[in-house]
Amino acid sequence: IRKSLFNHKWNDVENECIVTETALRENLNEYAAMEIAYSIKEAHNQRVFARLEGCLCVGSATGVVGHLDESYPNIKVYGFQAAFEYASEKNGRDMANYELRPQVAQLLLWAKLIFRMRQAQLLSNPNSPNTSEVDAVLKEMVGHKQKNGIPEMVKDEFELAKQDSMFKKLKSDYESAMRKGRAREQGQGQDNGARN
Repeated sequence: IRKSLFNHKWNDVENECIVTETALRENLNEYAAMEIAYSIKEAHNQRVFARLEGCLCVGSATGVVGHLDESYPNIKVYGFQAAFEYASEKNGRDMANYELRPQVAQLLLWAKLIFRMRQAQLLSNPNSPNTSEVDAVLKEMVGHKQKNGIPEMVKDEFELAKQDSMFKKLKSDYESAMRKGRAREQGQGQDNGARN
């Protein structure tokens, strides 16, 4: 078991733990039982981390602020649901053995937020200034960042999406103000023409 832990062979760790625990069930002392429980927990956490990392490291929007490519297949969301299900999977064993460490739990939370944001980006209309769904997720992200920090792995994607959303809002507000200004000018021109 220790050799598999040292070599990061996480599937082997759990298999060897199960075999050892089953074979020595009657003669397993408390220290060996504690080491097996720790090993199972570590293997589970490492596999959850690897699955989340695999989803987060690819498939984010690319480009520069104001000109992000938020289309399919550039933005990818596949694999997330399977990773989430795996993170909560207990395989019928002691739930304490599958408890997530704080860093992995934080990454799971952020992966769920990134997944929702990417879905919102895919559903948004590039010709419309309406980014309400993306903005709602970003607002939630800001709250989590202020409260618990943000994993390095998702920081760039979050910052780019936040800046792009701010740019789109400013652009929309500017265009709206320009339209209102032109409408006022046309209205004043029509009033002057009627008086003349």
